[in-house]
Amino acid sequence: MAANQSAVPDAQEIFDGVAENYERPAQIFGLGQYRYWHRELVGLVAATTPSHVLDMCTGTGLIADELRRQTTAAIVGVDLSRAMLKQARGRGVEAALIQADAQRPPFTAGAFDAVVFSYLLRYVDDLPGTLLRLGALVRPRGLMASLEFGVPQGPWKPAWQLYTRALMPVGLALLSPGWRRVGGFLGRSISEFYERWPIERQLRAWHTAGFQDVQTRSLSLGGGLLIWGTRQ
Repeated sequence: MAANQSAVPDAQEIFDGVAENYERPAQIFGLGQYRYWHRELVGLVAATTPSHVLDMCTGTGLIADELRRQTTAAIVGVDLSRAMLKQARGRGVEAALIQADAQRPPFTAGAFDAVVFSYLLRYVDDLPGTLLRLGALVRPRGLMASLEFGVPQGPWKPAWQLYTRALMPVGLALLSPGWRRVGGFLGRSISEFYERWPIERQLRAWHTAGFQDVQTRSLSLGGGLLIWGTRQ
């Protein structure tokens, strides 16, 4: 998923570079919120009692693990990074794991009761087209849900900027060259994403992709954002 602006480098290269040491730094530098965010995302899916779920951008399979805990669904996990999928397989993630591009998903229309994706849209060339193609995989009345970083507002925004632009990059730089690269672009990429795609504009794209009852939920003082809707 090649990025269309300088703030976000190529996703496959980025995640291949941190795959072997992904989960602990992600949890630590996510201030312990990642697992909570995963539970909240999967809780939306579990409430619909799905039989078949697509976990797009599965990475090392942490959300697939949570899907296994909260549902009895058959799970397909897809990621662009071969190295991340290798880690998922090594952990014994209970899902069918496939390497593919979210912008060109290799599945038939209506194949899933629910589709979830995480930290995806900042990396795609065509946000509306990606939502349209992923949405087409959801059966009528099925659910699509996303998890993404957010930008806190009000008094929390300066603290978030200090953390993502200064403190986190310094900490990540100590881990590895791959994590140093992540720290160098992540905070800026989140801010620039919402400048180009404010939430209202994203919601219009969800509606255009065929979803109704589209809702949002801020997590952790605005550091995370859920968006979900029902396929028409």
